[in-house]
Amino acid sequence: MVIAKLKESLMESMKVMIIEDEIDICDLFSDYLEMRGCKKIFKVSTGKDALAKIEQEKPDIIFLDIQLADNINGLEVLRKTREISPDTKVIMMSAYKEEYGQQTQELGAYGFLKKPFRADDLSKVFDRVFKEKEGES
Repeated sequence: MVIAKLKESLMESMKVMIIEDEIDICDLFSDYLEMRGCKKIFKVSTGKDALAKIEQEKPDIIFLDIQLADNINGLEVLRKTREISPDTKVIMMSAYKEEYGQQTQELGAYGFLKKPFRADDLSKVFDRVFKEKEGES
């Protein structure tokens, strides 16, 4: 019972950011995270808004698309996130894993979800981050 309460408390306190220019994908992510118990979910669609929110909130996890709605792409957001909030786990998302996978890893991405992905893929990466966070507390 105590362990379940601690897990629930950790899940509720985790800050998760979704940086995605496709509203439908953003909403699906948000719904999934809410079902998992996340309460602090931030959604943005541009690199500029993302960097401002990262500076302000220092999220635990970021799901970051490479193509965004402005002239700052996900790779640049990843670079700057490593400076602004080095403990944040950044999971990149793109249909072009072959093109960007190695580069994102070198820039410090925690993981990569290749679009289109299944809910199972999202669960695996989210669970991995959650277990690490659980071990830190």
